[in-house]
Amino acid sequence: MTLSENEWNLLFTPVIKLVKQICGLPRSYPTSALYHRYILGINNPWDQICANQITAFTYLINSNSLASRSIMIRCRTAQLRLAIHDNIFEHESESLFLGYQEAKSNLSLHNIIIARKLNIVIQQDYINRTTWAISGGSIPIREIFITHRCLNLLRKIGTSNSYPLIYASQLILPSGHTMSWACYRFIAGLSAKGRIAKWYQLLTQWIKGISIIETSRFSISNFLNNTLQPVSEDKRKHPYVIIKDKNNKLSIGLVKKRTHIKKKGGKIECLIIEVCNIKICSDNPQKAIIQKQECPKIITIAQHNALVLPIFTRLSTGAITHIDWYYMVDS
Repeated sequence: MTLSENEWNLLFTPVIKLVKQICGLPRSYPTSALYHRYILGINNPWDQICANQITAFTYLINSNSLASRSIMIRCRTAQLRLAIHDNIFEHESESLFLGYQEAKSNLSLHNIIIARKLNIVIQQDYINRTTWAISGGSIPIREIFITHRCLNLLRKIGTSNSYPLIYASQLILPSGHTMSWACYRFIAGLSAKGRIAKWYQLLTQWIKGISIIETSRFSISNFLNNTLQPVSEDKRKHPYVIIKDKNNKLSIGLVKKRTHIKKKGGKIECLIIEVCNIKICSDNPQKAIIQKQECPKIITIAQHNALVLPIFTRLSTGAITHIDWYYMVDS
């Protein structure tokens, strides 16, 4: 844990009082005079700590050691937690200073902020600078939180190794709607149980008010391929899957059996799937009904051509299965 300048001054106040008492000085005597090198020359602990930490920080990040790698990991962690899309070492000062709460538990970020307050900018060469920039999206969510003066909610998002939130476009489906809470939690590899987080409700409301987010370059096929999981090799599981044919047409099926086909001296893992019909409930787009066909169509496809349909709850009654479907927009 790191301490701020005010906290260090509070800790050093009894020492200043004692010095004034020993020297026979009144309490109103200016403390800055005690720090003057031609009067008493007392070293301010905050100034000493800043100088020592920045010196050690710049030395370590320029070294080829485990300490340097550890610092870089902490810096990247801070960049993700603060949703900074550009190089954290060269990020805008005013925006960077708003991350002081995160800096209390991250010494590397603390050193970057201290250096910036002293007008010290840490710059990298062109090759390393580009590796710290996170591109590919539109409208950073950090700017949205700052605009609405709710940056404190940004720390509640946390970091997800599989889906860290940096841009507002990450929460937009190919249809142009914001994805549901369950959809986001599934993509991030987190549990969707419980109430919708306050920060997510506010963020999706703010995003809906922004009309300049581009989503045309995303297709539903690419979206599903990038987010859904492949079928597990566990033969005990019989999930519903999304199938894509040669014409990129999507359909729903139930895995009945796993098998393999010998081809060119090797084995290809395949799935025997029963194709089903799916209907989205008109009263609640979060729910859907999967119904088996009267004349079941059985197909055999390669295992990697099927993606598991994420289902939150599932209730089967004969040939009809009612599901709460992750991949629908907020109603």
